[in-house]
Amino acid sequence: MQDDTLFWTYDKNFYWVTRDKIFFSINKFIVVDATYMKALAFHYQVLWLLSLVTASLAHGQIEGVSPHWSQAELRSANTTKAARHYMNSTERDIITILNLARLYPKRFVELELTKDQENHNNEYKRSLVQHMMAMEPLNALMPSQSMYDLAHCWATESGELSLIGHKRLQCDDGFFAECCSYGHNKAISIVLQLLIDHGVPDLGHRKICLSNRYAEVGVSLANHSAWNHVCVLDFYP
Repeated sequence: MQDDTLFWTYDKNFYWVTRDKIFFSINKFIVVDATYMKALAFHYQVLWLLSLVTASLAHGQIEGVSPHWSQAELRSANTTKAARHYMNSTERDIITILNLARLYPKRFVELELTKDQENHNNEYKRSLVQHMMAMEPLNALMPSQSMYDLAHCWATESGELSLIGHKRLQCDDGFFAECCSYGHNKAISIVLQLLIDHGVPDLGHRKICLSNRYAEVGVSLANHSAWNHVCVLDFYP
């Protein structure tokens, strides 16, 4: 057969392609016309694109986070496997990003705090850079379902009632420290808002997030009737 091409596809079947027909062998030969050949080519193109997306997710990439983190760094920061049945992917990503900041503070500055030059003169951002360049690595936070339940209750309650702050009405308060973020629903934006802590003179959120006093955290993201989004992080020693 002249001008034929032999190629190997993802499903491990052999295909022989001529100018207008495709033959493939699964115990016997089948002849397919050119129209079906084009449809089959499109089908495999879609599968290939889906495989790229799946591979990216499997490699632990998080939306908005630098692609230069190593797989080893991402794996060590991602402590949330056991939380998949009660936290959604964004909530788990918040813990992973926060752990990247705690485990690799200097590298976090390099990869996440210097890429946005728009706010390079922000005094709060400058102080965060100074803080993280001087700090020692901290322990990775582990997810806690009991802390998640507390965070979820307050995120839901405050969101529905347009409340801000920490004064709960019906929710319990068994946490040791709490951070609330407003207006963001992307994991990296929430973490950076809490770490930079713009406009908060005592830098309370930053101090909590980068404290070695805490070992566990629960994260809950909800809609907020005034701020669109609210994210609550409840910490436990």
